Amino acid sequence: MKLLFGLHLVAIANQYLNLRQLESAFQTSQSIAIVKDKSEILAVIALTYGESGQYPKATQVAQAIPETTQRNSLIQLLACATCNIKVIYRE
Repeated sequence: MKLLFGLHLVAIANQYLNLRQLESAFQTSQSIAIVKDKSEILAVIALTYGESGQYPKATQVAQAIPETTQRNSLIQLLACATCNIKVIYRE
């Protein structure tokens, strides 16, 4: 029963992502118990925020990713994206 409930939460979070309701997707992800599923949902949320230029929010979400390697890689990617944006604006 617990696994089934977890799969429903992943589906709900994905639906919020499809609707671009990122805050709702984030809130739903906090109840997902399976670390891999939670990490994947949070990574997509963070990348979506990053794609829209909301780097502080993207980094905040990335910091909530429970898988260390994925979290650190995504934070580094977002830092690089932020640096590239600032370099472009300086020229």
